[in-house]
Amino acid sequence: MKKSIKLFVFCLAFCTTATAFAQDTLKVDWKANQKIKAVPTLQVVVNAKLRRGSNIHPGAFDALKKIDADYVRFCPWFPYPKLGVAELKEPKDGKTSWDFSLMDPIVEDFMNATKGHPVVMTFSTTPQWMWKAEWYSGEPADPDQEEWQYNGGTELKDGTGKQVGEYFRRVYEWYTKGGFTDELGKKHSSGHFYKFEYWEVLNEPDAEHSVTPRLYNIIYDATAAEIRKVDPSAKFVGASLMRIPDLTPTYMETFLDPKLHRSGTPLDAASFHAYVWIDQSRGAEVEQYTAFEQSRQFIDQFYYIQEMRDRLSPKTKLMVNEVGTIRADDMHNSRSSIEPWYWSLSGGVFAYLYSEFAWMGVDLVGESQLVGYKGQFPCVSMVDWETGEPNLRYYALKLIKDNLAVGDKVLGWEQGTSNRHNCYARPFIDKTGKKKLLLVNQRNKNLTVIVPGAQSMQYVDESALAVQKKKVNGTVELSRFGVAVVEVE
Repeated sequence: MKKSIKLFVFCLAFCTTATAFAQDTLKVDWKANQKIKAVPTLQVVVNAKLRRGSNIHPGAFDALKKIDADYVRFCPWFPYPKLGVAELKEPKDGKTSWDFSLMDPIVEDFMNATKGHPVVMTFSTTPQWMWKAEWYSGEPADPDQEEWQYNGGTELKDGTGKQVGEYFRRVYEWYTKGGFTDELGKKHSSGHFYKFEYWEVLNEPDAEHSVTPRLYNIIYDATAAEIRKVDPSAKFVGASLMRIPDLTPTYMETFLDPKLHRSGTPLDAASFHAYVWIDQSRGAEVEQYTAFEQSRQFIDQFYYIQEMRDRLSPKTKLMVNEVGTIRADDMHNSRSSIEPWYWSLSGGVFAYLYSEFAWMGVDLVGESQLVGYKGQFPCVSMVDWETGEPNLRYYALKLIKDNLAVGDKVLGWEQGTSNRHNCYARPFIDKTGKKKLLLVNQRNKNLTVIVPGAQSMQYVDESALAVQKKKVNGTVELSRFGVAVVEVE
């Protein structure tokens, strides 16, 4: 086999009226390459549908188990305080309110479904009573009822962060050390001895409590210090930022600067989120352009984060641990049904962003999220919230996860211009030497892609809710927003 091989990929796209796009040539240099570090994974956000007794509980956790992913992110968060906060009341009159009875079943089911894999735990919500927000009237009696006000206040009562750090240390001990001793000296036994690969400190602090960059460092440092008292080997993820445009340079730079932390505080990993906003009312004809344009903006913004990391803390890993699409009308409820093209487009966006982040050296890319439903961001769900069956977003991740792995090689190339925003392509070489081409149809049209040497393909599109396989002979057909991995001889 020659050391340098050139593959000419001809993208010939046909719209529904059979009018052809101009033919384009994509030149792939299989010699120039680098190893993938990016783990393809997902996040599990705790909500009512994941509780035992939910009609989709079995299907959702079965889907999580079958995807067989490393570093799945587990995130209880503030709209469900009884499912994510273990001490809802401040210690008073010789009593504490520690109670894990609603949290434990979900954690146990999650750990069983991910058994044998490293996980990232994000118990993201601090008890409301630790914040200066006297107006808060209390969490709802029904644990399944959302409470969007459970993140009030921007100033901690204990500005040193020690109180918050001690709270998270006790939660950590409950799940990894068999129990803890509370503020009043009482022992609480759990029987849990789980292993958490990473502990992520807070979730989207730039939004939740509007935590300032300096206050975030205080909370992070205090939490890391407390947890390391009981587990010196513990590793942490920090930042977990929602707004990429706003974090440059202040928030991420503040977090990544060791000089702005306590001496010895580990900066193991930094995380941020990438959500593309889609207005379904404008239809696929418009959103086919806006979705991928927004995606490219995330890639451009990432360069700034990468530069900060390389300059300030080069050993810190970078994780994009929430990647997805959000419909404009889905903040708190769904006023309309979700059309099939949306799911396919959303899967294509994830495949595109995974590929680009992998090329840029990101360490983890996580799709958001296992379960959403009406009233709880249905547009990001990876399973049907009525049946628990996986949807196209789930299978887009599975296609990536089953075909592209850490240690494979990802390649750069010189690409033509006329069709490059119709059919996205990225070459990979797996550890066995197989050449693969990831294709993403970025348009609301069927595409025909001529790939000399193509032998077979695995793909996801609206034709079936599963990863499909078929033989090809140099010609690859992609339905609108379809995603494929093509093996090339």
